[in-house]
Amino acid sequence: MHSPRLVLFLPLLLMAAFSRAEQPNEFSIQRYHFPAHGWIHFRKPPSMPPEGASEAEIQEFIRQSDKMVKSYLGESGVSLPPGSLGCLDTESHTLALRTARSTHQEVRAYVDDRLSSAKKLLSWRLEIIEAEGSDVRAMMAEAQGKKDHGALLDALSAKGRVFATMRGESAGSMGTTAQQGKRLLLPGYYALDENGYVDFEDNEANQGVALRLDPVLGFEDNVDLSVELNFQAQAASRRWQKLPAGGLSKVEACWTDLPRNSIKTSINFRSGETKLLGVWTDPLAVSSKMTAAFLCAHSVLLMPPENARIEKLLGAAGETVLATPKNPPPLDLPAGMKVSRYKVPPDFETMGEKEGSQAPPDTTKVQKILEGQGIPFPRGAYAKFISETSELVVCNTPENIDLVDSFTGVHGCGSSFPGTVRLSFHIVEAEAAVIRKLGRESEGLADHQEAWKALNQMAAGGKARFVRSAWMETRHGQQVVYENVLLRPRADSVSEVGAAEEPVKTKEGEVPAAVPGRRFYLEAEEDKIGFTIEADLVVEDERMITLNVKLENDLALPVTLTPEAPADPSVRRISAVTQENPEATFTTNTVCVPGRYRMIGVYQPDAEDGKLLHAVFVRADVVEYRE
Repeated sequence: MHSPRLVLFLPLLLMAAFSRAEQPNEFSIQRYHFPAHGWIHFRKPPSMPPEGASEAEIQEFIRQSDKMVKSYLGESGVSLPPGSLGCLDTESHTLALRTARSTHQEVRAYVDDRLSSAKKLLSWRLEIIEAEGSDVRAMMAEAQGKKDHGALLDALSAKGRVFATMRGESAGSMGTTAQQGKRLLLPGYYALDENGYVDFEDNEANQGVALRLDPVLGFEDNVDLSVELNFQAQAASRRWQKLPAGGLSKVEACWTDLPRNSIKTSINFRSGETKLLGVWTDPLAVSSKMTAAFLCAHSVLLMPPENARIEKLLGAAGETVLATPKNPPPLDLPAGMKVSRYKVPPDFETMGEKEGSQAPPDTTKVQKILEGQGIPFPRGAYAKFISETSELVVCNTPENIDLVDSFTGVHGCGSSFPGTVRLSFHIVEAEAAVIRKLGRESEGLADHQEAWKALNQMAAGGKARFVRSAWMETRHGQQVVYENVLLRPRADSVSEVGAAEEPVKTKEGEVPAAVPGRRFYLEAEEDKIGFTIEADLVVEDERMITLNVKLENDLALPVTLTPEAPADPSVRRISAVTQENPEATFTTNTVCVPGRYRMIGVYQPDAEDGKLLHAVFVRADVVEYRE
């Protein structure tokens, strides 16, 4: 049974807490950590007193430091009300400030602006995990609704094995590359003559992991990364190819097949987030194992550690230096209004002016720009631009401040972090009758979830199987390129280039004379066998996602068709290389509802059998990062 006294008392407590929270002139002490190089180099503030300093030394430090703090904040457009007191630790760049709650909001905006232009470092970590396909697909389903995938990385690592780990750094917004594994020298062409002399040229390739990052370290802890990842989860393999029709017979060329998994995309991070970068199957869809790549990015602020002692000094000695007002007077702020600050382009004041205009400065110019965008300025409201820091300061009603928020966001002035779009693709194989039925039932619907669930249940019971699965993430308006392929060189022609003119080195220290005779040139063409996706997307106003996709899935290795030998040996047959490439390719444009699966294609993997069909599903999700 609840106490009546407690029931009556709780609403009073809540009302009192709410009342206190809404007092804009209530004083408090807050600590700020930001680059204060300008304060230190030009103002020469006093150093913080050492441990064990006397009360008199501490009080004198606060008095001298307070003068510098008020002067610098005032020049930056932040006016401190009477009774405010501040001091700065020059070693750690830590500011302790006692002032009104609403003024703290202005100071926080000023500090955030300083932080946005501070020196930063990108620290990154890449981990690639190999695990059973069923575990990877279950992780994909869980990852769709999460912004950070660090816990999923840990869980998948426990079920599989860590295939590769890499870590690196990059100063500021400089690009960085990292590579590990084996550097392969593979023949790009062969040249040979009738007497058996062979020449060739090497091409370099990497068997391992290669990563390129081009970062932009943005406002607060935002990280914008252009990513290009290439790696091989399977070993390279050598094979022999009989030469196609040409001037030489009974000659085979050695080529090396090289698996490659890759993704090229652009992603937004919050500093410290781990994201699923992509998933890949076996290029020939033989193994049940899959690989998943995770990328973690940190925006490291290059500043000395924050010092909490400065706040303790102000709290202990501040009242002696300057007492906190017991009844702070109302701030010089019109009733019902608040102040907001925005980082804007340096040329904000000249928006709309013709190039080369020599018009005299207009003190109401900034307000007129905003009024021209439909933002009202009732009595008492104002706007000002601080050119030294490229900041827009606006005092207005909350409703009109919302309009300013929208305006600065549209023109790239705001601090909001744009969202990204996640795409997952699956190709499911099942009996043709089943997929035909599901296709017909869903072809007139905007939502294909039921068809997706049905095939998942069949796969769990062994009556369907996942042929391919892919994951990718990219920004609105950007393209993502995904490959899960086997790079397979082949020669499709032999060219005769005339007699050999140069000596050919056969053994170390031995250079024979040039041997006359016909010379033949054999150059490799490279096929990509496997699964490739190119996707371009746009997020519409209603959060619908317009998706342009080019998808290609090779169903087996190419087959070279060799003509039969003639019964009469005196007959010479002329033929060229004939190669069969079983594949399915389509380009489509569709619109996705976030969080829902769509069946965007069906094809027949075996043109002669026809007992099985493949259904292609895609899901798109918008990941918002706006505060």
